[in-house]
Amino acid sequence: CEHDCPSTSLGVCSGHGTCSDGASGTGACACDALWHSEDCSSQCPGAEDNNACSGHGTCADGASGDGACVCEAGYGSADCSQPCPGLTLGVSACSGHGVCAQQPAPSCACDATWYGSDCHEQCPGSTAGVACS
Repeated sequence: CEHDCPSTSLGVCSGHGTCSDGASGTGACACDALWHSEDCSSQCPGAEDNNACSGHGTCADGASGDGACVCEAGYGSADCSQPCPGLTLGVSACSGHGVCAQQPAPSCACDATWYGSDCHEQCPGSTAGVACS
């Protein structure tokens, strides 16, 4: 029994992968880097500009990958293009006083004694660690 790989108008594995075909093959594509889907027809976000995941993440590529970006700390959104609020040179996201939720768009969850969209403001009288009221 011969196993054929998926094809598109661009060819076997959409021209972006290697086929494991023939009698001993699996009929599956092994996609080139930054390409994904069963037939290797989809490219990771930003890959067409040599800037996959905006340079701030890694792409779930390959035949079983879904093309989703996994963003590095401090960045978020579907293509990792948006820095977390309060991210500056030498200071971690959320001004160092919170945790950045990366999806769907970066936002900060501030530590108990800090507030503001980027957690840069401390609650008045909170030097003892008492949360804002």
